[in-house]
Amino acid sequence: VSARVNTVRAFTDVDFVDHETEEGSSAVYAYADEVVLRNVVVDGSVSDGWGPSAMSLSADRVTMDGVTVLGVAGSNNEAVYVNGDVVDVTGLSFSDVPESCLEVYGQDVQIDGSTFACGVGRGVYLSADVAVLSGNLFDGNESTSGGALYSGAGTIYSHGNVYTGNTATSSGGAIY
Repeated sequence: VSARVNTVRAFTDVDFVDHETEEGSSAVYAYADEVVLRNVVVDGSVSDGWGPSAMSLSADRVTMDGVTVLGVAGSNNEAVYVNGDVVDVTGLSFSDVPESCLEVYGQDVQIDGSTFACGVGRGVYLSADVAVLSGNLFDGNESTSGGALYSGAGTIYSHGNVYTGNTATSSGGAIY
């Protein structure tokens, strides 16, 4: 699925199953003024080239609520890439993702009640002016630095998150 600029792209109660591409995102590529995903499942997406294996979302405002990503694979980068001025993520979960789960760039980022259990791959790479993380589980993620969370954020507020079994080969098993 691809979207055009200056639009709203909303996906509700949708399953994307077994998609493949040689470059870029295999299930959803959305570039718009606003992108909304609610109750979406991405299962079995594969990207053999550059870019995220499952989704690439770029918009002034990105909202993800109740999104599940599982069984995806790629040769590079992350499962989900998000770039937005305002990014709201609630109830996002990853399973069977042998790469980094989520890469987020934004001014105002909020991630609540999500589960990042990526295994070989970082839970979240975060670059934001202000980020609020609350009630998330970061479990069993691996990376060179920041197994659970690697942050280039200006200000991070972390409340009620659980970090367990994350590792880094260099620095910050949980957070860098």
